[in-house]
Amino acid sequence: MNSINDSAELKVLIPLRVFASIPLIFCLGWSCLAASLETSNSGNNLSLQVEDTSREFLLARPKSQNITPAHVYRRSLLVRSQINAIRQALGKPGSAPLPIKYSNVFPRDAFFQAIAFNEAASALDYEWTRTRAEPLIRPQKNIQPVDVFEEVFSGSVKLSRVEARLNINAQHKFPALDPSKTPSDVFSSVVAANRALNNLLTRQFSPSDVFEQVTVALSYANQLRQKISGKQVPQAPDFIANKSPADVFQKLLACFQIVERIASLLEIDILKVNAPSEVGIIKPGDVYSVALLLVAELRHLNFSLDGKVVPPIGYYPGKLTPSFVFQRAGLLEKQLLVLESVYARSDHR
Repeated sequence: MNSINDSAELKVLIPLRVFASIPLIFCLGWSCLAASLETSNSGNNLSLQVEDTSREFLLARPKSQNITPAHVYRRSLLVRSQINAIRQALGKPGSAPLPIKYSNVFPRDAFFQAIAFNEAASALDYEWTRTRAEPLIRPQKNIQPVDVFEEVFSGSVKLSRVEARLNINAQHKFPALDPSKTPSDVFSSVVAANRALNNLLTRQFSPSDVFEQVTVALSYANQLRQKISGKQVPQAPDFIANKSPADVFQKLLACFQIVERIASLLEIDILKVNAPSEVGIIKPGDVYSVALLLVAELRHLNFSLDGKVVPPIGYYPGKLTPSFVFQRAGLLEKQLLVLESVYARSDHR
């Protein structure tokens, strides 16, 4: 798995004020893996080969120097089994992963999703056990599979505490290590875990949290504009009422397509997203995942151009509806279109 040598400090806030029971501010690092996992229609039944099911084995930590994407993927299967057991204990319905395919995944893409999972697990842990977990010391550069593993492993330990609190005695089946698993496999599996875990929280991701990350993405887009053009920031589009999370989801996917085209013009490799026109029921947590992808790649484009990135500080905007997020995403789209038009000229490549 490739690493990304981002030496600039990164401080992107995951706004877990959505989990008001944990009054902490968390910083995001950079790395992400991807995964595609075969599930049933309910998205909950995992067919795994048992290697060992003892609690001691499940919570054993491999040596860090030996961690590969296969290790992270295997751990992600465990946490999805844990989430499913907790879901059943809480009597909540299941949720299948969205039919979105990810390719060309880099570590910087997956660390985001892994951190989001870990912090959501912290929130659920606090809701049920009132345990305040110590935040991890997160790397700011040279992201490796072990960094993603640490986030997933930490979240797994927290889910184990929740299972104990709920008197869950599930025998989680741990699969044998599959060396063929790639960063893309890990990424998709962690995204699926995030979607399922968000449904278990008392206070889930909200439009306000998505707005915050779109604002961070907009800040990175503005930094790109300042490097190549003196043009002013476009005016925000008109506010349109009654927008849904699905509308915002599609708008952010459109933004990501523009980012892909910009990266192609600059000959910079980034993650690829292939989403069908109809992806099913969209919740704010799904929109949040796409917003994180935009933040990750726009930050990477900045760093790739001149090695300089000013870490934007997200702010919580208060309670908002999807229409406000749609308007902010529309402003990001306009900014990205300006960047694309400038980069399309040969003198700015």
